[in-house]
Amino acid sequence: MTPLGLVIIAMLAHQGAHIVALVPDVEAPDVVQMIELLRESTLSENIFAETCDMGDLESVSLFARRWNEGTRPSAVPGAPSAAGVAAPGAKTQSRHFFPHEVPQAHRLDTILFLPSDDATYKLGTPLTGSVNTYAENEHAERTYARDVLARFHLVNSLLPSLLILPANRDIRIVSAVSPWYAAGVGEFERVAAPMPPYGAPVFQPWTRVGAAALHWIVLAGELQRRLNLLAEADTRSRTKLPGIDIDEPAVHAPGGIPRRSNISSVLICPGFEVSSQLSVFLGLVPPVKEHKVQSTVLFLLLVLLYPLLWLFGKPTSRGADAIVWGATARIESELDTARRERGANDPRTWTGIAAGHLYRDGRVVTAPVTARCTSAQGASALWDETEARVERLVGTIQWPLHK
Repeated sequence: MTPLGLVIIAMLAHQGAHIVALVPDVEAPDVVQMIELLRESTLSENIFAETCDMGDLESVSLFARRWNEGTRPSAVPGAPSAAGVAAPGAKTQSRHFFPHEVPQAHRLDTILFLPSDDATYKLGTPLTGSVNTYAENEHAERTYARDVLARFHLVNSLLPSLLILPANRDIRIVSAVSPWYAAGVGEFERVAAPMPPYGAPVFQPWTRVGAAALHWIVLAGELQRRLNLLAEADTRSRTKLPGIDIDEPAVHAPGGIPRRSNISSVLICPGFEVSSQLSVFLGLVPPVKEHKVQSTVLFLLLVLLYPLLWLFGKPTSRGADAIVWGATARIESELDTARRERGANDPRTWTGIAAGHLYRDGRVVTAPVTARCTSAQGASALWDETEARVERLVGTIQWPLHK
C-alpha cells in the first residue's frame, strides 16, 4: 500500500464506506498490521483486505470469480466475503457469510484504481517483463501489464456483477491517472509491444508510466462509450416508480434524451503528488556498469533535486482529495449530458462530473494521445487489441462489452 492509498482509505472510511483493499497476499504480516492500524485510526471495522495481485492476471481472474460467485475467501481474520463491500451507510449483517444468506451479496459501488510502486522503475534499473503475463514467451512490459492489462481484465471480469445491479444505482470505476501521461506519447506503441523477460536499463521511467497511462485513458473512455450503448438497450426503469419520471423517456425518439449508463468511468489525475508520482522513481540506484557516465550524472542530479521535489510537489493529502472527489462528487444527469453533447462544449459550464473524461484540479483536460486513437474507431480498435491480448494471456473469456 502506498502513502496515497492509505490516506484515501482513511478518508473514505471516515465517510462510512465499506472498503476492500486488493493486495498481493492478504496473509502477509504487514498487510494484517496495516488493516488493524487503519481500523483503529478511523474507528471503522469496515476495512478489509482481499488477495488480488494486479501483477498476475491469474490472481485477478480468481478474485473476480470469487466475487461474481459470492463465495467465501480464505479464512483470514477480518477478511470479508464478496458481500463485505457496501455503499456508505449500507448495512452489513456479518463479516463472514455465504451469498444465499444475504440478498445483496454482489453489491459493489466503486472500483478504485490507484498508483502502485510495483509498476514503476527506479532510475537505472532494467526494463522487465511481467513474469505472470506471458503466453508462448510473449511477455508484457511490467508497467503496461499492471496499469493496463490487469485493470482491463478486472473491469471486464467484474462487469457481470455490475450490470445486474439496479439501473438507478450510481456505480463508478475511478482511475487515478499518472501526471506523466504527456511524457508517454513517444512510448505509446512501444510500451505495449511484447518483450523478453529483461531489457536495457531505464533512464526515463516516467515515459513508460506515462505511455501506460495514455493507454488506460483511451480504454477508459471507450469503456464509457460501450457502457452507454448497453444502457441504450436496457429497458429497466431508472427509478423505483416506473412511468412517472418525466426526465426518462421510454422510447428514444429522434431528438430525445439518450440514456446513459449508471456505471461511470471517471479519470482523475491527482497531479505531481510527492510520494506516488515523484519520489517513486528516485530510489538511490548505484551507477550501472554499461551506462556508467549517464547513470552517474543522473544519480548526482537526483541528490541535488530531491529537496526541490518535496518543496514543489503536492502533499499526499491534496492528491487524495482529488481522487476522493472523483469517487464521491455528483455525476451529471442525463439531461445535462444531452445539453453538453448538443453544443455546450465549454467544460466550465458543465454541471457534475462528466463520465469518460479526464479531470485534473477539478477541470476537464485533454490527453495528447496518438493520432490513431483520437477517433472513436481508433479507440475501439485499441480496445479490441487489448481484449485479444488479455484473452491470449488468460484463456477464453466471456467479454460483456465485446462488439
